[in-house]
Amino acid sequence: MSQPRVSQRRPAARRVRKLAFAAIVLLAGAGTLELVLHLLWRPAGYLPGAGGALMIDDPLRFWKPKPGVHIQEPNNVRFEVNALHMRGPAVTRARPAGTRRVLCLGESTTWGQGVAEDEPYPRVLADLLAPIGAFEVLNAGVPGYTIWQSRVLLEQVGMGLDPQIVLVYHEANDHLPRGSCGSHPFQIGLRWTDRQLYTLRRPLAPLVDLAYRSRIYVGLRHLLVARTVGSGPPPGASRDDLAARYGERVPEADRRVALADMAALCRPPGCRLVLVQPAYRRFASSGLLAEFAAENGLLYVDLPRLRAEAGLADDPQAWFDDIHPTASGHRFIATALHKALLDAGYLAAPAPGWE
Repeated sequence: MSQPRVSQRRPAARRVRKLAFAAIVLLAGAGTLELVLHLLWRPAGYLPGAGGALMIDDPLRFWKPKPGVHIQEPNNVRFEVNALHMRGPAVTRARPAGTRRVLCLGESTTWGQGVAEDEPYPRVLADLLAPIGAFEVLNAGVPGYTIWQSRVLLEQVGMGLDPQIVLVYHEANDHLPRGSCGSHPFQIGLRWTDRQLYTLRRPLAPLVDLAYRSRIYVGLRHLLVARTVGSGPPPGASRDDLAARYGERVPEADRRVALADMAALCRPPGCRLVLVQPAYRRFASSGLLAEFAAENGLLYVDLPRLRAEAGLADDPQAWFDDIHPTASGHRFIATALHKALLDAGYLAAPAPGWE
Protein backbone atom coordinates (compact mmCIF):
# COMPACT_ATOMS: atom_id res chain seq x y z
CA MET A 1 0.00 0.00 0.00
CA SER A 2 2.89 2.38 0.57
CA GLN A 3 4.31 2.06 -3.00
CA PRO A 4 1.58 4.16 -4.72
CA ARG A 5 2.04 7.00 -2.21
CA VAL A 6 5.79 7.12 -2.97
CA SER A 7 5.14 7.19 -6.71
CA GLN A 8 2.64 10.03 -6.25
CA ARG A 9 5.13 12.10 -4.28
CA ARG A 10 7.85 11.90 -6.95
CA PRO A 11 6.01 13.94 -9.65
CA ALA A 12 5.08 16.54 -7.04
CA ALA A 13 8.70 16.78 -5.89
CA ARG A 14 9.86 17.11 -9.49
CA ARG A 15 7.38 19.96 -10.07
CA VAL A 16 8.65 21.75 -6.96
CA ARG A 17 12.25 21.36 -8.16
CA LYS A 18 11.32 22.68 -11.59
CA LEU A 19 9.55 25.69 -10.11
CA ALA A 20 12.50 26.38 -7.80
CA PHE A 21 14.93 26.12 -10.72
CA ALA A 22 12.77 28.43 -12.84
CA ALA A 23 12.62 30.94 -9.98
CA ILE A 24 16.40 30.83 -9.59
CA VAL A 25 16.90 31.35 -13.33
CA LEU A 26 14.41 34.24 -13.33
CA LEU A 27 16.06 35.93 -10.34
CA ALA A 28 19.51 35.40 -11.83
CA GLY A 29 18.37 36.89 -15.14
CA ALA A 30 16.74 39.87 -13.41
CA GLY A 31 19.86 40.39 -11.30
CA THR A 32 22.08 40.27 -14.38
CA LEU A 33 19.83 42.73 -16.23
CA GLU A 34 19.78 45.01 -13.18
CA LEU A 35 23.58 44.95 -12.99
CA VAL A 36 23.98 45.65 -16.71
CA LEU A 37 21.52 48.55 -16.55
CA HIS A 38 23.32 49.99 -13.51
CA LEU A 39 26.59 49.85 -15.42
CA LEU A 40 25.33 51.19 -18.75
CA TRP A 41 22.34 53.45 -18.01
CA ARG A 42 21.84 56.30 -15.61
CA PRO A 43 18.26 57.66 -15.79
CA ALA A 44 18.13 61.33 -16.69
CA GLY A 45 15.49 62.03 -14.06
CA TYR A 46 12.26 61.24 -12.32
CA LEU A 47 10.31 61.38 -15.59
CA PRO A 48 11.36 61.47 -19.24
CA GLY A 49 10.91 64.85 -20.86
CA ALA A 50 11.31 68.45 -19.78
CA GLY A 51 11.62 68.98 -16.05
CA GLY A 52 12.10 65.32 -15.17
CA ALA A 53 15.85 65.64 -14.68
CA LEU A 54 15.30 68.12 -11.85
CA MET A 55 13.59 65.57 -9.60
CA ILE A 56 14.24 62.23 -7.94
CA ASP A 57 11.79 59.75 -6.40
CA ASP A 58 10.53 59.90 -2.84
CA PRO A 59 8.28 57.15 -1.43
CA LEU A 60 5.89 59.43 0.45
CA ARG A 61 6.35 62.83 -1.19
CA PHE A 62 6.40 61.17 -4.65
CA TRP A 63 9.24 63.38 -5.93
CA LYS A 64 11.74 65.94 -4.61
CA PRO A 65 14.47 68.15 -6.09
CA LYS A 66 17.78 66.53 -6.91
CA PRO A 67 20.75 68.04 -5.01
CA GLY A 68 23.21 69.90 -7.23
CA VAL A 69 23.30 72.82 -9.64
CA HIS A 70 21.01 72.60 -12.67
CA ILE A 71 19.81 74.80 -15.50
CA GLN A 72 16.08 75.42 -15.54
CA GLU A 73 14.43 75.66 -18.93
CA PRO A 74 13.10 77.57 -20.78
CA ASN A 75 14.73 80.65 -19.23
CA ASN A 76 18.20 79.07 -18.87
CA VAL A 77 18.28 80.03 -15.20
CA ARG A 78 21.03 78.55 -13.06
CA PHE A 79 20.12 77.54 -9.53
CA GLU A 80 21.37 75.42 -6.67
CA VAL A 81 19.64 72.60 -4.77
CA ASN A 82 21.19 71.81 -1.38
CA ALA A 83 21.52 68.47 0.42
CA LEU A 84 18.11 68.99 2.09
CA HIS A 85 16.53 68.98 -1.40
CA MET A 86 15.69 72.69 -1.14
CA ARG A 87 16.50 75.46 -3.56
CA GLY A 88 19.27 77.65 -2.21
CA PRO A 89 22.70 77.41 -0.62
CA ALA A 90 23.66 74.74 1.88
CA VAL A 91 22.10 74.97 5.35
CA THR A 92 22.58 72.90 8.48
CA ARG A 93 19.74 70.87 9.96
CA ALA A 94 20.44 72.39 13.37
CA ARG A 95 19.34 76.00 13.59
CA PRO A 96 22.29 78.30 14.38
CA ALA A 97 22.09 79.79 17.89
CA GLY A 98 20.32 83.14 17.97
CA THR A 99 18.95 82.72 14.44
CA ARG A 100 15.25 82.56 13.64
CA ARG A 101 14.05 80.42 10.77
CA VAL A 102 11.20 80.97 8.33
CA LEU A 103 10.21 77.86 6.36
CA CYS A 104 8.44 78.52 3.06
CA LEU A 105 6.26 75.64 1.84
CA GLY A 106 4.74 75.81 -1.61
CA GLU A 107 4.83 74.87 -5.27
CA SER A 108 6.59 76.22 -8.35
CA THR A 109 5.97 79.84 -7.39
CA THR A 110 7.66 79.39 -4.02
CA TRP A 111 10.43 77.43 -5.76
CA GLY A 112 10.89 80.33 -8.19
CA GLN A 113 9.92 78.97 -11.59
CA GLY A 114 11.76 80.95 -14.25
CA VAL A 115 13.54 83.46 -12.00
CA ALA A 116 17.19 83.72 -10.99
CA GLU A 117 18.72 82.54 -7.73
CA ASP A 118 18.25 85.83 -5.85
CA GLU A 119 14.70 86.52 -7.14
CA PRO A 120 12.20 83.99 -5.62
CA TYR A 121 10.12 85.55 -2.86
CA PRO A 122 11.75 83.49 -0.05
CA ARG A 123 15.14 84.92 -1.04
CA VAL A 124 13.78 88.47 -1.30
CA LEU A 125 12.04 88.04 2.06
CA ALA A 126 15.38 87.04 3.60
CA ASP A 127 16.89 90.29 2.31
CA LEU A 128 14.00 92.30 3.78
CA LEU A 129 14.42 90.58 7.15
CA ALA A 130 18.18 91.12 7.35
CA PRO A 131 17.97 94.60 8.93
CA ILE A 132 15.64 93.28 11.67
CA GLY A 133 17.86 90.50 12.96
CA ALA A 134 19.38 87.12 12.25
CA PHE A 135 16.95 85.19 10.04
CA GLU A 136 17.25 82.18 7.75
CA VAL A 137 14.50 81.83 5.16
CA LEU A 138 14.39 78.29 3.78
CA ASN A 139 12.83 77.69 0.37
CA ALA A 140 11.01 74.33 0.60
CA GLY A 141 8.84 74.97 -2.45
CA VAL A 142 8.81 72.16 -5.03
CA PRO A 143 7.40 72.33 -8.57
CA GLY A 144 4.16 70.40 -8.89
CA TYR A 145 3.64 70.01 -5.13
CA THR A 146 0.22 70.01 -3.52
CA ILE A 147 -0.57 71.04 0.02
CA TRP A 148 -0.59 67.34 0.96
CA GLN A 149 2.97 66.86 -0.25
CA SER A 150 4.06 69.92 1.73
CA ARG A 151 2.25 68.54 4.79
CA VAL A 152 4.39 65.38 4.47
CA LEU A 153 7.53 67.46 3.94
CA LEU A 154 6.77 69.45 7.09
CA GLU A 155 6.32 66.25 9.10
CA GLN A 156 9.36 64.42 7.68
CA VAL A 157 11.87 67.25 7.41
CA GLY A 158 10.48 70.69 8.12
CA MET A 159 9.85 70.55 11.85
CA GLY A 160 13.29 68.98 12.35
CA LEU A 161 14.76 72.26 11.07
CA ASP A 162 13.22 74.09 14.06
CA PRO A 163 11.39 76.89 12.21
CA GLN A 164 9.75 79.71 14.14
CA ILE A 165 7.44 80.64 11.25
CA VAL A 166 6.00 78.36 8.52
CA LEU A 167 4.49 80.00 5.43
CA VAL A 168 2.08 77.87 3.34
CA TYR A 169 1.53 78.89 -0.31
CA HIS A 170 -0.76 76.39 -2.10
CA GLU A 171 -3.88 76.24 -4.25
CA ALA A 172 -3.70 75.48 -8.01
CA ASN A 173 -1.95 72.10 -7.93
CA ASP A 174 -4.42 70.81 -5.35
CA HIS A 175 -7.14 71.01 -8.01
CA LEU A 176 -5.23 69.20 -10.76
CA PRO A 177 -6.60 65.81 -11.87
CA ARG A 178 -5.47 62.78 -9.90
CA GLY A 179 -2.28 61.25 -11.21
CA SER A 180 -0.91 64.45 -12.77
CA CYS A 181 2.62 65.48 -11.89
CA GLY A 182 2.76 69.24 -11.96
CA SER A 183 2.19 70.21 -15.59
CA HIS A 184 2.73 66.63 -16.77
CA PRO A 185 -0.37 64.48 -17.46
CA PHE A 186 1.39 61.54 -15.83
CA GLN A 187 -0.92 58.60 -15.02
CA ILE A 188 -4.05 60.74 -15.32
CA GLY A 189 -6.98 58.60 -14.29
CA LEU A 190 -5.17 57.24 -11.26
CA ARG A 191 -7.95 56.59 -8.79
CA TRP A 192 -6.07 57.68 -5.68
CA THR A 193 -5.84 61.15 -4.23
CA ASP A 194 -2.47 62.30 -2.89
CA ARG A 195 -3.61 61.47 0.63
CA GLN A 196 -4.78 57.97 -0.35
CA LEU A 197 -1.56 57.23 -2.22
CA TYR A 198 0.45 58.40 0.79
CA THR A 199 -1.61 56.17 3.09
CA LEU A 200 -1.11 53.14 0.83
CA ARG A 201 2.63 53.68 0.54
CA ARG A 202 3.42 54.55 4.13
CA PRO A 203 3.59 50.96 5.53
CA LEU A 204 5.65 49.91 2.49
CA ALA A 205 7.92 52.96 2.24
CA PRO A 206 11.22 50.99 2.52
CA LEU A 207 10.11 48.58 -0.22
CA VAL A 208 8.91 51.44 -2.42
CA ASP A 209 12.26 53.17 -1.93
CA LEU A 210 14.01 49.93 -2.90
CA ALA A 211 11.93 49.72 -6.08
CA TYR A 212 12.96 53.27 -6.95
CA ARG A 213 16.59 52.14 -6.85
CA SER A 214 15.88 49.46 -9.45
CA ARG A 215 16.87 50.33 -13.02
CA ILE A 216 14.38 47.77 -14.31
CA TYR A 217 11.50 49.49 -12.51
CA VAL A 218 12.61 52.98 -13.57
CA GLY A 219 13.12 51.85 -17.16
CA LEU A 220 9.66 50.29 -17.36
CA ARG A 221 8.11 53.42 -15.89
CA HIS A 222 9.90 55.64 -18.38
CA LEU A 223 8.65 53.46 -21.24
CA LEU A 224 5.08 53.53 -19.94
CA VAL A 225 4.87 57.27 -19.30
CA ALA A 226 6.96 58.58 -22.20
CA ARG A 227 3.85 58.98 -24.35
CA THR A 228 1.88 60.81 -21.67
CA VAL A 229 4.50 63.36 -20.60
CA GLY A 230 3.99 66.77 -22.13
CA SER A 231 3.51 70.40 -21.32
CA GLY A 232 -0.17 70.12 -20.48
CA PRO A 233 -3.35 68.04 -20.64
CA PRO A 234 -4.10 65.73 -23.58
CA PRO A 235 -5.52 67.48 -26.68
CA GLY A 236 -9.14 68.43 -26.37
CA ALA A 237 -9.27 68.23 -22.57
CA SER A 238 -8.63 71.02 -20.10
CA ARG A 239 -7.29 70.40 -16.62
CA ASP A 240 -10.69 71.38 -15.22
CA ASP A 241 -12.38 68.80 -17.46
CA LEU A 242 -9.92 66.09 -16.37
CA ALA A 243 -10.27 66.99 -12.70
CA ALA A 244 -14.07 66.81 -13.00
CA ARG A 245 -13.78 63.42 -14.73
CA TYR A 246 -11.16 61.78 -12.51
CA GLY A 247 -11.29 63.82 -9.31
CA GLU A 248 -8.80 66.28 -7.82
CA ARG A 249 -5.40 65.43 -6.40
CA VAL A 250 -6.35 66.99 -3.07
CA PRO A 251 -10.11 67.33 -2.58
CA GLU A 252 -11.39 69.99 -0.20
CA ALA A 253 -11.74 67.55 2.72
CA ASP A 254 -8.13 66.41 2.28
CA ARG A 255 -6.92 70.00 2.06
CA ARG A 256 -8.57 70.67 5.40
CA VAL A 257 -6.91 67.57 6.91
CA ALA A 258 -3.53 68.72 5.61
CA LEU A 259 -4.02 72.16 7.16
CA ALA A 260 -5.13 70.65 10.48
CA ASP A 261 -2.07 68.37 10.51
CA MET A 262 0.23 71.31 9.78
CA ALA A 263 -1.35 73.33 12.59
CA ALA A 264 -0.94 70.39 14.99
CA LEU A 265 2.72 69.95 14.01
CA CYS A 266 3.46 73.64 14.57
CA ARG A 267 1.57 73.99 17.84
CA PRO A 268 3.75 72.14 20.41
CA PRO A 269 7.04 73.93 19.65
CA GLY A 270 5.28 77.30 19.41
CA CYS A 271 5.91 77.65 15.69
CA ARG A 272 3.60 80.12 13.91
CA LEU A 273 1.72 78.79 10.89
CA VAL A 274 0.83 81.45 8.30
CA LEU A 275 -1.56 80.73 5.43
CA VAL A 276 -0.84 82.66 2.24
CA GLN A 277 -3.47 82.96 -0.47
CA PRO A 278 -1.43 82.54 -3.68
CA ALA A 279 -1.09 85.53 -5.96
CA TYR A 280 -2.05 83.85 -9.20
CA ARG A 281 -2.87 86.11 -12.11
CA ARG A 282 -6.07 84.21 -12.93
CA PHE A 283 -7.31 81.48 -10.62
CA ALA A 284 -10.44 81.37 -8.50
CA SER A 285 -9.76 80.54 -4.86
CA SER A 286 -11.98 78.09 -3.00
CA GLY A 287 -11.84 80.26 0.13
CA LEU A 288 -10.67 77.39 2.34
CA LEU A 289 -7.44 79.05 3.49
CA ALA A 290 -9.25 82.16 4.73
CA GLU A 291 -11.93 80.05 6.39
CA PHE A 292 -9.45 77.73 8.15
CA ALA A 293 -7.31 80.66 9.31
CA ALA A 294 -10.33 82.40 10.82
CA GLU A 295 -11.50 79.21 12.57
CA ASN A 296 -8.08 78.51 14.08
CA GLY A 297 -6.77 81.99 14.84
CA LEU A 298 -3.99 81.84 12.22
CA LEU A 299 -2.50 84.71 10.28
CA TYR A 300 -3.93 84.83 6.76
CA VAL A 301 -2.29 86.88 4.01
CA ASP A 302 -4.67 87.67 1.15
CA LEU A 303 -2.24 88.31 -1.70
CA PRO A 304 -4.91 88.63 -4.45
CA ARG A 305 -6.59 91.46 -2.51
CA LEU A 306 -3.26 93.16 -1.83
CA ARG A 307 -2.27 92.69 -5.47
CA ALA A 308 -5.49 94.34 -6.66
CA GLU A 309 -5.04 97.21 -4.20
CA ALA A 310 -1.51 97.72 -5.55
CA GLY A 311 -2.80 97.84 -9.14
CA LEU A 312 -0.93 94.66 -10.18
CA ALA A 313 -3.93 92.46 -10.95
CA ASP A 314 -3.23 92.38 -14.70
CA ASP A 315 0.24 93.91 -14.84
CA PRO A 316 2.01 91.98 -17.64
CA GLN A 317 5.37 92.85 -16.11
CA ALA A 318 4.52 90.93 -12.93
CA TRP A 319 3.56 87.55 -14.45
CA PHE A 320 5.04 85.03 -16.86
CA ASP A 321 1.63 83.38 -17.20
CA ASP A 322 -1.57 82.94 -15.17
CA ILE A 323 0.30 81.22 -12.32
CA HIS A 324 3.97 82.20 -12.13
CA PRO A 325 5.17 85.68 -11.17
CA THR A 326 8.20 87.38 -12.67
CA ALA A 327 10.96 88.86 -10.52
CA SER A 328 8.84 91.95 -9.90
CA GLY A 329 5.88 89.74 -8.92
CA HIS A 330 8.08 87.88 -6.45
CA ARG A 331 9.22 91.17 -4.95
CA PHE A 332 5.59 92.17 -4.45
CA ILE A 333 4.87 88.85 -2.68
CA ALA A 334 7.93 89.17 -0.43
CA THR A 335 7.09 92.78 0.45
CA ALA A 336 3.49 91.90 1.28
CA LEU A 337 4.59 88.96 3.47
CA HIS A 338 7.17 91.10 5.24
CA LYS A 339 4.56 93.73 6.09
CA ALA A 340 2.00 91.15 7.22
CA LEU A 341 4.51 89.43 9.53
CA LEU A 342 5.70 92.76 10.89
CA ASP A 343 2.14 94.04 11.54
CA ALA A 344 1.25 90.76 13.30
CA GLY A 345 4.22 91.10 15.65
CA TYR A 346 5.81 87.89 14.38
CA LEU A 347 9.14 89.62 13.75
CA ALA A 348 9.54 91.18 17.19
CA ALA A 349 12.96 90.72 18.78
CA PRO A 350 13.14 87.60 20.99
CA ALA A 351 13.70 87.86 24.72
CA PRO A 352 17.30 88.22 25.99
CA GLY A 353 19.08 84.89 26.23
CA TRP A 354 16.90 83.32 23.56
CA GLU A 355 18.60 80.54 21.62
